[in-house]
Amino acid sequence: MENKMTALPVLKIMGHRTAKQVQNHCNNLNRLVALDNSTLTPVEVMWMYAGDTSGVMDSAFIDTASHKALSISAAGYTTVILRPFNIAEIDDCYEFTLTPNATFVVKDDHTISGWGPGYSYLPVPAQENHDVAIIHPGFRAATALRTDHSIFAWGLPSTGGELKISDAQRTDVTDIQMALSMGLLQGSTEPTVSQWGAGSDGSNQTPAEISSRTDIKKILTAGSAQVALTQSGQILEWGSNATFALPAEIVALTDVQDIYISNSAGVALRKTGQLAAWGIPQTGGTLPDDIAALTDVERVIPGYQSFVALRKNGAVVCWGQDFALPPGMTSLTGIVHAVYGLSEKPLPFAYEGCSVLDSNGQVYSWYGPGIEMSVPAGLSNVVALTTNGFYSFAALKSDGSVVAWGTDISGDTSPVDGLLNDVQAIYPITQGYLALKANGTMVAWGNPDIQSDNASIPADLQGLVTYQY
Repeated sequence: MENKMTALPVLKIMGHRTAKQVQNHCNNLNRLVALDNSTLTPVEVMWMYAGDTSGVMDSAFIDTASHKALSISAAGYTTVILRPFNIAEIDDCYEFTLTPNATFVVKDDHTISGWGPGYSYLPVPAQENHDVAIIHPGFRAATALRTDHSIFAWGLPSTGGELKISDAQRTDVTDIQMALSMGLLQGSTEPTVSQWGAGSDGSNQTPAEISSRTDIKKILTAGSAQVALTQSGQILEWGSNATFALPAEIVALTDVQDIYISNSAGVALRKTGQLAAWGIPQTGGTLPDDIAALTDVERVIPGYQSFVALRKNGAVVCWGQDFALPPGMTSLTGIVHAVYGLSEKPLPFAYEGCSVLDSNGQVYSWYGPGIEMSVPAGLSNVVALTTNGFYSFAALKSDGSVVAWGTDISGDTSPVDGLLNDVQAIYPITQGYLALKANGTMVAWGNPDIQSDNASIPADLQGLVTYQY
C-alpha cells in the first residue's frame, strides 16, 4: 500500500522587522507572533536567530536582532524562516528640504530597489547592488550589509554615505547602526568597532581601546555619542557629546544586561531588574525615586526625551520630559508591547506619545503629561503595533486587517481600505505606513508625495519582496 506523506500545516507569523527610525530617534523593538493559520489561535514555538544554539519558547517574541534571519518551529508545523528586515526609508533625501521621500527594499533576488521623489537623489551604486541581506537607513545616506558580511554605503559622505577604505574591504561585519550623521559597525575581527561619517576621523572617532576589544556585545549610536555593552556587563562610551559621558556610578556597574539611549540620555537594565540612568536629568537621565526602587523591569523603550519601561507583571512606568501615565493606566497589568512616537500636538508643542498592547489584544494610548489618547472604538484582537513617529499609530489584527488612527494623514487608511487584508507586517515610513501582505504585495498609505493611494509603488516590486524564505 502506498505511503503518502501529509504536508504539515504552516504557521502564520505576523509583525514587522525593521531598523531604528532615524527620523524620530525612537528605537521601537517589534513584536512578532505565531498563530495557527486556520484558527488564528496562538501557537507556542521556538524562536531562534541564525547562528544561535538556543532560543525562546513562546507564542510571541520581541525581536531584538532584526538584522538576523529568524527560525520559528513547533511540533506539527512546517518551520518558518523570517528574512532579516528588508524594507527601509532613507531620511531627508533632498539637500534643502525636510521631506524624507525614498523607500528602499531588498528584493528576493538580493538586490535593492525602491521608489519616491528622493530615490533618484540617492541612487544605489549598480556595481555594488548584489547579494544584499539588509539596508540600514540613515540621514541622506544608507549602508547595506551583504550575505557575505561585507558592506557598502551610498549618499552624502559627511552623514555616512562613504565608507573608510578599510571598512569597505571587510567581510566580517556582524551589525551596523546608522544615526543622523554617521555609521557604526561591529565586526568579528579587530578593529571590532569602526565608524564613518561626521567627525569619524577627528572629534568623534573610535578610540583604540574600544576598537581593539573582542568582548563587545552590543553597540548603539546617537550620532555624536556611542555606547557599547560588554559581555561582562560593563558600559563603554565615546564621542563628542558630553551629555553621554558616563558618571562614576555607571562606569562601576558590572551586571548590565541591556542598554538603551535616546538623543540625550541613557538607561542601563541590570540583571537584578533595576535601572540606572545618566544624561540630561529632565529628559530621562535621572530616575524618579519610585522607578529607581524597582527590581522587576523587563525592558525599556526609549523615546526622544523620555522612556517607558515594562515590568515583569506587565505594568508600565515612564519618566522624562513632560511625560507621565494617565491616572487610569497606572494600575494596568498584562502589557506585552509598547511603541513610541510623537503624538497629537496641543500647539505650540508636540508631545511624545505611546501606545501599549496587552495580552488580550487591547490597545491603550497616551501622550505628554498624562493625557489619554483616543483609540478607535471596538479595536480588539491586535497582535502588533507600529508608529511612524508622526502623530499616528497602526495596529495589525490577527485576521490580517489593519486599523490606524491619529491626527496625521497616515492615520487615515480610507484610500486603501479595500487592499488591507491578509497583511503580515506594517512598516513605518515618514508620514505613512507600508503593509506587506502574505502574497508579497505591498500596500502604502499616508505621505502624499509617495504613498497616499498605493499607486506609486513600482509594479515590478509587487510580489518580489517576501516576508519569509
